Amino acid sequence: MSADLPVWDALKFGYLPTDVVYGVEGDAEADPPWAEGGVAAEHELRLPVAAAALSYGTGIIEGLKAERSADGRVLLFRLADHAARFFRSAERMLLLPFPEERFVAAVKQLVRANARFIPPAGHGTFYVRPLEFAIEPMLGLRQGRRFMVTLYGCPVGDLGHGAVGALKVLDIPRSSKGGTAEAKAIVNYGGVLLHRERARREGFDDVLFTGAGAVQETTGTNVFCRLHSGELVTPRLDGRFLGGITRDSVLHLARAEGLEVDERELRVQEILDHGQELFCTGTATGVRNVARLVHKDREKTFTQGELGETLGQRLSAIRAGSVPDPFGWTDEVSL
Repeated sequence: MSADLPVWDALKFGYLPTDVVYGVEGDAEADPPWAEGGVAAEHELRLPVAAAALSYGTGIIEGLKAERSADGRVLLFRLADHAARFFRSAERMLLLPFPEERFVAAVKQLVRANARFIPPAGHGTFYVRPLEFAIEPMLGLRQGRRFMVTLYGCPVGDLGHGAVGALKVLDIPRSSKGGTAEAKAIVNYGGVLLHRERARREGFDDVLFTGAGAVQETTGTNVFCRLHSGELVTPRLDGRFLGGITRDSVLHLARAEGLEVDERELRVQEILDHGQELFCTGTATGVRNVARLVHKDREKTFTQGELGETLGQRLSAIRAGSVPDPFGWTDEVSL
């Protein structure tokens, strides 16, 4: 039975069933290692109770969006970059890397088959969630041989509107150097929920992780601070947090505008003393200004957010195909 279409004006950022998912299995000892794969009616996965991913967290995720332009085209944003990161994440987690060209083809096949679930222009996006995990039954930790890649997608609205109300600074690192933070590993996300939920009970929207006073990221977004000097700063990638694709897009846009941009150590004290505006970036989030930052007994309220709003609008316009794409970031899906 086909899934029902949602009410476009009522879309939220949450899961909705669609018509099909994509799936393919891989065997590291086979030639070729990946089967043909393809789309099939959306269904629940069946895994062995001893599947390695269930015991040891040997899995990765990605997240990207398809969007319908005002003239009816369907555009994917930075598809090749997501494919490359999915490959790198698999290498880090000792999974069987899924070839980048297969990833690109699978995303387009999934989007094409679920085209009726892509919202009309201006009413949301179609969020694609690729996953890979080890499915081999395993008792005892070792590198696996059998894997599954699956992709699903669904129409979504914005994750949030307006500014992020308040961030609470935590004097603990998001991850240690040499860990899995550079990969989109599933184990990176469940462990931070406790910190975020505790902060939410205190009236905060999210937490900002730091290492020895140096800013890293929130539970799921990168951060930028514009200082009173005009310099736009984002923490330098050092292996302890994820280098977001939206982060990289904002860096390109800001530099193209001739702004003074620096990737370097950014300390909480510098934000509190010299910050003019603070904003977060992520695929689901887009670009969202932060209204307030709290660290122990100090608080900073940001009354200006023009730069974040401007960069966010430009990024959204490129993604939606309403302005020229000078960076070659968008891929059109033929329907």
